[in-house]
Amino acid sequence: AAAELGQSRGLVSVRDGCLRPEASTVTWRVGDGPSFVDAPELRCLAGGALAAERAKAAPKIALVGPTEENEQADKIRVFTKRQELVNGYAAYEKRGWMSTTMLWHAGQHWFFGAAAELGQNRGWASLSDGCLRPEASSGTWQVPLPGGGWRDAPELRCRQDT
Repeated sequence: AAAELGQSRGLVSVRDGCLRPEASTVTWRVGDGPSFVDAPELRCLAGGALAAERAKAAPKIALVGPTEENEQADKIRVFTKRQELVNGYAAYEKRGWMSTTMLWHAGQHWFFGAAAELGQNRGWASLSDGCLRPEASSGTWQVPLPGGGWRDAPELRCRQDT
């Protein structure tokens, strides 16, 4: 939160004398309730390293797997990467006979939904993950419940299409 800016607290930390977080050579730590745990795979990217990681986005991805009550099953498909970034991330589309379905990043989530929602913080399904590419995620997708709220769809995954 903005109130914690400059304070010695937060959700992620690295104790290193470097001037830029991307220059750190020590292990980052992540808040886990009242304590912190090592996160050896966590790293901070900037500049060329960030651009290179984003460039690894697959040209085609497939959203695959069942949902508990087949929610959104008619919309789960193969998506093609668009030329334009959306919110600084790769975005994907699947053109259909009557509509276009999109997959994009907004806020802290990946979404798939209608083209009219592109770039917005909503959609037919959501993945809360800080990954730069949806196919690199190990998180759990969620689908909306009919009466409101969200349900985990643990078998729904984004995979690179070959």
